[in-house]
Amino acid sequence: MDKTPFLTETGEKAAEKLRKALNDNIDGSPQLKALLSWEADVHYAASRTLASLFRLLPDDVKSIDELSKRLEELLARLAAAAVGKKNVRGNVRDAISSILAPILSDRIQALRNTDGHKIWEDAVTIDAETIPKVATTQSAAINRMLHIEFPTEAMSNDWGSIVEIPKDLLDGKHDVNIFGEQVATIAKRCLEILDKDDKTTFTPVLIRVGAPCDAAQTKTLMIPYVLAVEANYSNTKIEKLRKRSDGVWMSPGLDVGKGQFHLSAFLNFPVMLTPTVTDRWTVRYRLREQILMELIADLARRSSRPGITRID
Repeated sequence: MDKTPFLTETGEKAAEKLRKALNDNIDGSPQLKALLSWEADVHYAASRTLASLFRLLPDDVKSIDELSKRLEELLARLAAAAVGKKNVRGNVRDAISSILAPILSDRIQALRNTDGHKIWEDAVTIDAETIPKVATTQSAAINRMLHIEFPTEAMSNDWGSIVEIPKDLLDGKHDVNIFGEQVATIAKRCLEILDKDDKTTFTPVLIRVGAPCDAAQTKTLMIPYVLAVEANYSNTKIEKLRKRSDGVWMSPGLDVGKGQFHLSAFLNFPVMLTPTVTDRWTVRYRLREQILMELIADLARRSSRPGITRID
């Protein structure tokens, strides 16, 4: 929007004129109006979530000091329930967020606003079946928005962290001690890189799996990871690997600024490491919960699948 017409005036009239122009622009775009409506729904749901928290306080609170004391007790109790009494200190924000975030999400999903429903119907009127196939680069960008936090401030033992394996551990000695054989050999076998004509390239990484609360523990414990690679596949290679079900989980196409790749996890190669081993390792990015839970579910099925001896 051109701001020039509003720079020559001052005072309340100018502010009102600018406000009207902004509202007219928003009304002129049903899609923008819908997204701003969603933002308002989030604010409303957040206020209702906090209101439900305040309703847990006694009715006889009469001063701000007493309110603060009661709130601190409540927050401490909730944090302890989330991560354990001994693990609250240093993890208060994460603990409280782990409790409030699901409530907030549920409230957003449960909103039944008739006006809001119409706004969204006006915003998306095209037939979804007529939408052209998305380009590979765009799909990777969309998947990044959906499934990856990048850049990230995550630590190596945070849930969903994608951790670089230091090169000095890929020397044919250390990686054999950890995984039983060289990481490169594992990757080539799992990805069926069998001849020189296969141009697949890959970078070994570890994915932090397990339970999210493990990172909150104050005592030293083993943190679970699974061996994976970031790989550049040809289209035919992707289709071939997707048809397989023998221990390789594969992400959709992703992009963190260096071109599209797929994250492939080798479900037969989990590894347990202490935080002191990995705390200085570089975190490339972090998987969001939805895609991480798909991987963890596949990993759990793989490790717990039943089998019997039978003769037919």
